Amino acid sequence: MKHKIYAVFAVVLLLCVFGWTTFAQKQPPSKSTWEYMNMTLPDYEGSDRLNNAGAGGWELVAVTQLAGPNTTKTYYFKRMK
Repeated sequence: MKHKIYAVFAVVLLLCVFGWTTFAQKQPPSKSTWEYMNMTLPDYEGSDRLNNAGAGGWELVAVTQLAGPNTTKTYYFKRMK
């Protein structure tokens, strides 16, 4: 009798797991939309404006600087719309 109860419990558990994984796979993927911003700043002016951008939800994703003695950098940001 005990073995039948365990067998029924195992079958119900397997059906639940199978149903849960099948349902989870049929969910449509979420489509994230992003907005982008860039900011060109000399080194001496950057920290306050960069902190303000971060406080506004902007995430820094890249920084570029032209070759040579130029100390100006371009910062690239993104955030979810």
